[in-house]
Amino acid sequence: MYDTKLSVGQERLKSDKRQLGGMILLLASCALVFPMANLATRVGPDGTTDNEGIPLSSLIASVFVITLGMIGLLTGYLQAVHDFGNLALTGFLLLFNQLAWMPFITDLV
Repeated sequence: MYDTKLSVGQERLKSDKRQLGGMILLLASCALVFPMANLATRVGPDGTTDNEGIPLSSLIASVFVITLGMIGLLTGYLQAVHDFGNLALTGFLLLFNQLAWMPFITDLV
């Protein structure tokens, strides 16, 4: 017979991973709202976009943050709900979702 019980330390680590997953899930959902609105305003009604200057940098920043937000939603959901994830990817996304202000800063310049 195999002993499948985890020690207290291992249970606490699993709990901490779930908390990180929940935090990345919330940060990623918040990081999607403003960049999606910004992306919608940067693409014209006939599908044209700006090709120079601050509007172009804001468009690129919005696409970058939306991509991070989508990956963060998937990673956070898998970690928080299913206990399946990669701690390095979760940490990377936690750090880079802090760049959600990037489109806003490019609009201020």
